[in-house]
Amino acid sequence: MVGGSGGISLRAKVMATFVAMVLGGTAISTLLGSRIITQELLAHERKRVYHGLEAANLVYRGHLDRLRLAVVEAGASPRALEPRALEELRRRHRLDALVLLDPRSRELLRAEGTRLPARGGLLAFARRGDVQRGFAATAVLAAEELEQLSPALAARVRIRLARGRALRAGLALCAAARAREGYLLGVLLLNRNSTVVDEIREVIYGGEMHEQVTIGAVSLFLGEHRVASNVRREDALGTPVAPEVAHAVLGRGERWGGRANVLGEWYATAYEPLRDPGGAIIGILGVGMQEAPYLAVRTNMMVTFL
Repeated sequence: MVGGSGGISLRAKVMATFVAMVLGGTAISTLLGSRIITQELLAHERKRVYHGLEAANLVYRGHLDRLRLAVVEAGASPRALEPRALEELRRRHRLDALVLLDPRSRELLRAEGTRLPARGGLLAFARRGDVQRGFAATAVLAAEELEQLSPALAARVRIRLARGRALRAGLALCAAARAREGYLLGVLLLNRNSTVVDEIREVIYGGEMHEQVTIGAVSLFLGEHRVASNVRREDALGTPVAPEVAHAVLGRGERWGGRANVLGEWYATAYEPLRDPGGAIIGILGVGMQEAPYLAVRTNMMVTFL
C-alpha cells in the first residue's frame, strides 16, 4: 500500500525487512551448515583413508610373507637343482623369477640354467638376511640384471618419465631361502603389476563406486615415481608424487596424510615409506579416496535440508 506522500507504507517496509532477514539468515545458516557438513564428511574420509593405509600395509606384508613361504617350499624340494623343475616351481608359485645361488661359485643360476654375474642386486639381497629360515623384503633391481633374468622383465621396468627420460630399475618383492645345495631367490616385480595394488584396493574399498568408477586408488612408487597403480588414467605410470609428500616420506621417512591433487582429481591421501632390507627408503606405498563422493553426499543433504 502506498501512503499519502507517495512512499511505501510502514507495513510493506516491515514485511520487506522481515523477508530480507529470513532470507539472509537462511543463506548464512546454509553457508555455515554446508561448511560444517563438508568439514565433518572430509574428516571422516581422511580417517577412513588413514585406516586404509594400515590395511594396505598388512596386505603388502602379506604378499611378502607368501613370497617367503613359496621360496622356502621351493627350496625344500628335492628337485630344486634341476633347471626344468625350477621353472615348474616358478610357474606354480606365480613368480616372475626364481633363481638359484650356488655359494661355491658365487654365481646365480636361473631356471634355464643360465649363469649370471654375482655382482648383481639379487646376490647382495641374499647376503642381507637370514636365508636359513627364509626372509623377504622390498628391493630395487637394475634393468640390466632383470634383462639377464628375462627380457620381458627388463621391458616392464622401462616406464616413461618427463622430459624423455625412462626408469632403469624395478621395485620388487624378493625372498631368499636355503636350498639343498645353495640358496633360492624369488622375485615378484612390482613395475606395471596390478595384482598387488588391486588386492589392496579391494580390501580397503571393496566394490564401492561413484559414477561407475571405483572411489579408491592405490599406488606404488620407486623413489618418487609411480610404477604400479589403479588410478584410472592410462598415463599415470611414471608420474611423480607431490613434492610435499616426497619431502616427508622420502626425505624424512615419515607417514604423510592430507588432501592432494592426483592427476587432476582431488583425493584424501595417505602415504608411507617402503624400505629395503638395510632400512634405506626406496619407495612409497600410497592410498587415496576421491573427494567427489563425499561432496555429493554434502550436496544431497543440503538440497534435502532446503
